[in-house]
Amino acid sequence: MKSKVWFIEYLRIIAALGVVLIHTAADISFSYGQVAQLKWWSANLISSMTHWAVPIFIMVSGYLLLEQKKSKDKQKLYLSRLKRIGLPLFFWTATYAIYHHFTRQDPLSVSFVIKRLIFDQPYEHLYFLIVLLQLALITPFLAKITKHLSEESLGWLTLGLLLIGIFWKPWRFIVPLFIPYLGFYLGGFWLKKKKITLNNKLFITIVSLAITFICTGTYFLVSNSSPDRNGLYFYTYFNPFTILLSFSIFSFFQNLEKKLPHYKIILKISSTTLGIYLIHPMVMDLFEFIYIPNGLLPTMILLLLKGSLVFLVSALITAIYQRLKLAILRE
Repeated sequence: MKSKVWFIEYLRIIAALGVVLIHTAADISFSYGQVAQLKWWSANLISSMTHWAVPIFIMVSGYLLLEQKKSKDKQKLYLSRLKRIGLPLFFWTATYAIYHHFTRQDPLSVSFVIKRLIFDQPYEHLYFLIVLLQLALITPFLAKITKHLSEESLGWLTLGLLLIGIFWKPWRFIVPLFIPYLGFYLGGFWLKKKKITLNNKLFITIVSLAITFICTGTYFLVSNSSPDRNGLYFYTYFNPFTILLSFSIFSFFQNLEKKLPHYKIILKISSTTLGIYLIHPMVMDLFEFIYIPNGLLPTMILLLLKGSLVFLVSALITAIYQRLKLAILRE
């Protein structure tokens, strides 16, 4: 049995919670000028504090997958990854196609779904599975490259790929979807080789400054334009401050590896994080009845409460499915 890397288990949990909070706050944070100012600032703060979540998931994958200790049959490797990621992608694409047909009146046809996947936008958050699948399929190639790189060279390659991500212009096409995420993927592996030590004071300083820049930067952009892709630039995963935040949080938890409690409940919750990610948009709809009031503190408290409820219910549903051995949700 492989020994657990405990900081990875903790990161999975907080990243899953972060994703849920991003989506919980999205309706308000994307509505500058249409909601009360204090209400918007509360959602903006939550969004600014959590957009590192998806990059952390990608970094965790790079940390775990990029080091090949022994050669494996490539065909078996690809089939294994297609089964692990491809089958859930197929299942959940079909599930959300049906769900959107009844809740948003989307056309329910194979051609519509395929066109949406390839040329538009995968359902909800399913782009993440496509990114993971594409990264998994090129991992043997990346592993060969990184195997012969020094720690310093790997660091420079990671930096170069992060810069590509910063300046990358999204294509409305499925094939290059993984490219801007490569910096995070290699970054997780690089931090496995070169552990960066952050003391508490430095970590708090970096996190505070990064969140401040994201929060105020978003306000400056949306108040001078409109909350479209440009106005919400600082909510993207590829702006410098989110990158800094992601690497700092990953390094901080990595430094805590020997101090983190080894509770079984952490492993159980961690095993549900993929399921939480996949089903939480539908669970969120169950909690639409929760009214989010105006005011900085009330909005903050209610958004955090709603996000936590969605997280817990999603985890519970996933755990039940795991008990019933429904592999489609298994980690």
